[in-house]
This record gives sequence, structure tokens and C-alpha cells, in this order.
Amino acid sequence: MTEETLVPLDESDLIAHCGRQDQKIRELEAALAEKEEKIQAAMEAGKMLKEQRDKAEEQIATLKAKNKQLQETVDAILGRVGGLVKCTLGEEGGNMTLQKETLVPLDESDLIAHDERQKQRIRELEAALAEKDDALSDLDFHHKMDITALTTELGTVKEVLRQLNDRDKRLTTENKRQSEEIRLLRRALGNCNPDHNLLMPEEALRGGEAG
Repeated sequence: MTEETLVPLDESDLIAHCGRQDQKIRELEAALAEKEEKIQAAMEAGKMLKEQRDKAEEQIATLKAKNKQLQETVDAILGRVGGLVKCTLGEEGGNMTLQKETLVPLDESDLIAHDERQKQRIRELEAALAEKDDALSDLDFHHKMDITALTTELGTVKEVLRQLNDRDKRLTTENKRQSEEIRLLRRALGNCNPDHNLLMPEEALRGGEAG
């Protein structure tokens, strides 16, 4: 050990450095939490869109079933002899009921118009469903892009945290080394050199003054 290698331990610099690192770690952890919240929000949005798509599919399936039932009824009516049927159209829901008291000619134009309206509604729902599919695909694409970018960012954050932890370890090791050098220097100097107290920690100085 030479006199040139001995330096006073600057604890204030070490404390300030650790404080800055703690602040940086808190900022990085906050950024990480924010990114995770964004991922969760994107996943929730995708889930809601999928639920809307499922409801639209159910509506289409129901409408197709009603249309099929109506078509079967129309086919049965058209199959009657002479195009005459004992029927009246109910007012609610387009239901068809048979009446023995009334014999009326089949109004095919009403049935055809109703069938066209049903088909038009099906086309509209299918178009809306296609739009939902496109929106869902687009959202999925952007979600994947966002998740990829966030994953990269998180990797960067983790790497920065790793580097900070490594620096902390190196700083701790250096602190221990300097403390050991100071301890050895105090032992070598003993009590014969009144200036050796300049290298002692503040607690030791207070203890020496008390003694």
C-alpha cells in the first residue's frame, strides 16, 4: 500500500449516486407498470369486440332460421291446388294462421316482398359482421405490433435495471475496499499522527472526541 493510492472516502457522493439510481429504478418500474396496463387495456378492448361479433353472429343465425321457416311456409302455401288457401296473415311477427271461415287467393307479392326484406336484413347483418371481422383483424394486428414493441421496451428496461444492479454491486465492492484501506491506514497510523482523523468516518470522529 502506497501513500499515493490512499484517498478519503467521499460518502456524500456515494449516497447521492445511490439516490439517483433509486430514482431511476422507480421511474423505470413506473414505465413498466404503465406498459403492462396498456397491454391489459388492449386485450380488454379485443375481448369486447369479440363479444359484439358473437352477438352479431347470433342475430344472423336467428334471422336465417326465421327466413327458412317463412320460406318453408311459402313453399307449402304455393303447393296448394289452384293457388287458393284458407289463410290470413297475423298482425304480430309476421305469423301465418289458417282460418276455415275465409277463403282468399294467395297474395304472392306480399310474401315475396317480405322475403326480400328478410334477405336484405341478412345482407346488412352479414356486412356489419364483415366490418366487425375487419376491425377485429386490424385490432389484433395492432395489438401484436404493440405487444412486440412493448416486449422490446420491457427487454430494454430489464437490461437497464440489470446494468444498474451491476453498478450497485461494483459500487458496494469499491466501498468495502476503500473502507478496508481506511481501516488498515488507521491501524498503521495509530494514535501518533493527529491528522489521521481526517480519513475516519464521522461516527469515529465523534467517538474520539467523546473519549
